[in-house]
Amino acid sequence: MRGLEWPRSGFLAVCGLLLVMIMSSCQMREPVLSEDILMNMEYRSACAAQGAFRLRDGKYSEPGVSGASSGVVVSLEDYVIGHVNGVTVAAVILKSASGGSGVFYDLAVVMKKNGTIVNTDQEYIGDRVKIRGIDIRDGAIVLDMVTHGPEEPLCCPTVSWKQRYLIRDGGVVRPGADTG
Repeated sequence: MRGLEWPRSGFLAVCGLLLVMIMSSCQMREPVLSEDILMNMEYRSACAAQGAFRLRDGKYSEPGVSGASSGVVVSLEDYVIGHVNGVTVAAVILKSASGGSGVFYDLAVVMKKNGTIVNTDQEYIGDRVKIRGIDIRDGAIVLDMVTHGPEEPLCCPTVSWKQRYLIRDGGVVRPGADTG
């Protein structure tokens, strides 16, 4: 009888060790900011009927209100992933249109909070501006664009503008802008 106990306990020990190895290799990995996540996540927006929307392959649309010729269409136009104060951050440019002549641009800040990647803040950039580039450098998001001068029509922006956005506690802070 005693001879059967050792192989059984040895077998159980090996099974336990294998189970631990399998479980450790199958652990849930922390989400990592990537293009795929940014193109398919939920963002906040004043343009969306519910106050938020989920992109699918970088696009979102919802029908217009009764009698409207078209609904809201949102697309991810550009993004950059970098580090601000040691935290991985994505700066995302979203373009929204709702059937009129306006084309509205927003800067969305995306980062990990409590192990989940979320849109922590959003800042309106402008109507019918031209985005030339977005970067994360020196602890800030830097947006290079062409915007409207004081007397210019909305169709035709001509003023070069670089705007720095600082990130504080997941929110956007605009410390100042430079023309030129």
